[in-house]
Amino acid sequence: MIDFSELEKKIDLSNFERNLGNKRTKAGKYFWLFVLINYKEAKKGNISFDIRMVCGEYSNIFFRPYEAIHNMLKLYEGLPTATMREKLIIEESKEYFALKFKKNALQLESELREWLSNHDFSFEHISPEVVEFIDLDFLDNRQTYLPLISRSYKRLLDAANHLYLGNRLPVDPQWELKPSSVKSTFNDVMDTMMRYKYLIHVVDHIRDYLNTSYDTFHSKTRVEGPTQAVRELFTFTPEASEYTNKQLKYHLKLNFADLDGEDFNNDSVRKAIKKHRDEQSK
Repeated sequence: MIDFSELEKKIDLSNFERNLGNKRTKAGKYFWLFVLINYKEAKKGNISFDIRMVCGEYSNIFFRPYEAIHNMLKLYEGLPTATMREKLIIEESKEYFALKFKKNALQLESELREWLSNHDFSFEHISPEVVEFIDLDFLDNRQTYLPLISRSYKRLLDAANHLYLGNRLPVDPQWELKPSSVKSTFNDVMDTMMRYKYLIHVVDHIRDYLNTSYDTFHSKTRVEGPTQAVRELFTFTPEASEYTNKQLKYHLKLNFADLDGEDFNNDSVRKAIKKHRDEQSK
């Protein structure tokens, strides 16, 4: 059985990067510009800098986090829970991963602070008559079963009380992150944070599972059918009400199976989703 220290070495997040094709660099440019806006506003005392929110939006844009987490959980599939309770070091591992996350979060803030101290950029709210708006359809149409990228950008700008309109975001032509190695440095630190963010989630999930009476560990919740799966997803994941049908199918496939551990038929899932939507609209 893989212990958590082995899992830390084994995970390769490059296998779970979101497919942004040749738009990945541009997506990163906008992401870090908006983080810098957020951070500068925080240093002025206008807002608090929420590193966990920033980390979560980075995860949504550049990774497939639920797949990464599920693939780690699958390594324990079918193991006796008694053995897992005996062999796995839960609390100490979580504390270690949390410290690693915090260390890298502090490093990221240091990198952002240093960049701003060396660049005289004004991220003031710009008049709509002056600002150039970018249309984010070129990013939102990629892997639509994953979170909308424009929504992640908007959360960053909302947190900084910054201007946006629809799915078009403001960019001042003067804003340019140079050299490109700066973005690479930011990304390296954030990628490390992703590793520990996902590991913490895995440890929490396994800890909660081992506190149940189940004798065997299963990475997916086993239910009688897709109707029950849909019901449980909406009950225990409040944000599911905002998911598109593609996103719902994706989450159901990753998180639920029938009583024999088999995946549901796609047509059955579609019908279960439609039935639930119809019931909620009455």
